[in-house]
Amino acid sequence: MFTTFLILLIILYFYQWYHQKNAYENKFWLILPVLSFLAGWSNENTSGGALLIILVYLLLGKYYKKLKWTVNQLISIVTYLIAIYF
Repeated sequence: MFTTFLILLIILYFYQWYHQKNAYENKFWLILPVLSFLAGWSNENTSGGALLIILVYLLLGKYYKKLKWTVNQLISIVTYLIAIYF
């Protein structure tokens, strides 16, 4: 249950970014890579589904809404992938 909660927190960050709510208002984005690494230890299906949701948010935001990706988002995705595959 804890890793599912972490996954939902990570998806919430990308959801706020996509809907252009101030995701940087709080300091949550500073610990996002650490939470991404911990959430990657979840079930393979749950982690894969969360990764798919995050990638859809990123691609729709980039090409549909013309939003820019941040370095922290890319670092979070890479740490999430590392935790999934190790």
